[in-house]
Amino acid sequence: MGQEAVLRLAGIDPLTASSPHQPDGPVAALADRARAGDGRTLEALATVGRLLGVGLASYANLFNPQAIVLGGFFSALAPWLTDPVERELETRVLSARWSPCRILAARLAGDAAVRGAAALSLREVLADPASVGRSQPWR
Repeated sequence: MGQEAVLRLAGIDPLTASSPHQPDGPVAALADRARAGDGRTLEALATVGRLLGVGLASYANLFNPQAIVLGGFFSALAPWLTDPVERELETRVLSARWSPCRILAARLAGDAAVRGAAALSLREVLADPASVGRSQPWR
């Protein structure tokens, strides 16, 4: 389920959700409404968590991970998604009783891609510091 679908389910128009009053974007607006106890928002997040849990249960049954990290916009919504996701995993994952899968929120959130790109560049420089002055085409 994409960000726009989650916003619509909560009754937020994705096109008008970004405003000067909400500089962090529509997901921040959604989180603010959830913190305020808005019923439609909480119901939407419970539904999203349940559906996400159903999908993640298939993954967990195939790969038996120790943990699943909620990234992207899901990381900001983790306080409301984690419980319904975990309930679905407990019900649907065959090994849940003996080997539970933890649900974690990504700490890097929106900066993950930028930090990853920087780390890749830095790794090449650290591996061969003399390459910094040489002209190399991007790979």
